[in-house]
Amino acid sequence: MVINNFYLLKNFHLYLDDLLKISEIPDVSLNGVQVGDLNQEVKKIALAVDSNLKTIQKATQKKADLLLVHHGLFWGKPFAFIGSHYQKIKTLIQNKMGLYAVHLPLDLHKPLGNNYQIATQLGLEYIQPFGQYHGRTIGFLGHFKGSIKDLETKCLSLSDTCQFLIHQNLQKEELCVAVVSGKGGAGILEEFIDSCCDVLITGETEHALVNTLFDSQKNMITLGHYQSEKFGVMALGKHLTEEFDIETFFIEQPTGY
Repeated sequence: MVINNFYLLKNFHLYLDDLLKISEIPDVSLNGVQVGDLNQEVKKIALAVDSNLKTIQKATQKKADLLLVHHGLFWGKPFAFIGSHYQKIKTLIQNKMGLYAVHLPLDLHKPLGNNYQIATQLGLEYIQPFGQYHGRTIGFLGHFKGSIKDLETKCLSLSDTCQFLIHQNLQKEELCVAVVSGKGGAGILEEFIDSCCDVLITGETEHALVNTLFDSQKNMITLGHYQSEKFGVMALGKHLTEEFDIETFFIEQPTGY
């Protein structure tokens, strides 16, 4: 790709839509450009997990032309532009900053997505797809060389909001580990319980599903929803810097959840 001093928003719109296969992956999120003038110049890109008001304000303070997030503003149903919704749209438009959101396509992408990034940062080997969600495989599994305690230590290096739901005392020095970021729902949990995997690593889960996990005597580590979904946008930012020779930066705005 030819390197320029700047690109138009529509360049990133087309490039990212193709890279992340936006049109091929059904999602409740409106993936792609959610706010912005496609003919606007983009010289600096901010990346973040969420599109809350504080994150948007931080991006404008650093004079980003585009904010690229995992959780955008639009989720399959209309809503009134009042309150914080109005303030977010107003802040984006007044500062001439575009907003690009990518949800499921970033979770499942290899190698830039949340799940593949977590799997590689945990040092998993023999990585292969795992985790059916609405007809799509969104996660990965692989082999971890080490004990359950070693895996817990590795997870703590990735997230400070880990919870360890260890119901089976594994006396193994090599584990089969599945990774599905965000919310490990009922379908993912059922698939995990029926599999030979020793541990499921996800972002968060529900109380009822913890009881199901307890009944099955299977093991889960939750990194926290936010912490489990920052790796994809960070990897995507690095990729865009290398591909376009453009400035990118990550906005850390943890929710504690």
